[in-house]
Amino acid sequence: MACGQKEMVERTDGKAAEGEWCVYRIPTTIRAAIAHGINVPPEFKDKAVVDTLEKAIVNEWYADKTEEVRRLGMGRLLDDLSRKMQHKANHGAQDPLKVLIHSTHDTALAALCSTLDVFDEQWPAFTASITFELFKKAAVTPQRAADASFSQIVLSNFKSRPVPEFYIRMRYQNKNMILPACAEKGKHLPGSPEFCTLAAFGERVKELTPTDFESECTPAGRFGI
Repeated sequence: MACGQKEMVERTDGKAAEGEWCVYRIPTTIRAAIAHGINVPPEFKDKAVVDTLEKAIVNEWYADKTEEVRRLGMGRLLDDLSRKMQHKANHGAQDPLKVLIHSTHDTALAALCSTLDVFDEQWPAFTASITFELFKKAAVTPQRAADASFSQIVLSNFKSRPVPEFYIRMRYQNKNMILPACAEKGKHLPGSPEFCTLAAFGERVKELTPTDFESECTPAGRFGI
């Protein structure tokens, strides 16, 4: 049933309800009904049926993985996130922001995962969520040698202090996501690839951020004709 078509749908209370329906709304409706103890047709409890339906929907929505789709779909959201994370890293306690919560749809969750190349090609579960966490690795100051001279100690105080390192970890449905954009050496915490450096994350987000959204969103596109 194509999106936008008006259909008469039989509700759970036996009454008919007229409205616009899209195929992708079926699994969402079914999952919400099951979560609230509402009976659904047995076919929608058949894994084979549900898997086939979800595969078709995922392909319809997320088969296009071009940079254009990524930029126009999730670019501005990621840019806002990256800027807030960087501001927090730069200003620390002077920035009062501790938690930022966005309420969104399953379609946006899947799109965000697809944009960052960690989508599992499965429709998001009921109450699914994504979190981005900012971590600070405290800088370690080298210990002075016991036999260091007075002049060496004084000069060491004028040297630049170690700079703390910042990392971002993405979690989807309570699982750590290893971002391909941070896979290279130096772009993640050694031994823990799920911790992406804030710099590497920012670089990828910059590539995904439209410089002029309205212009890029026109039929001519980003590169014009």
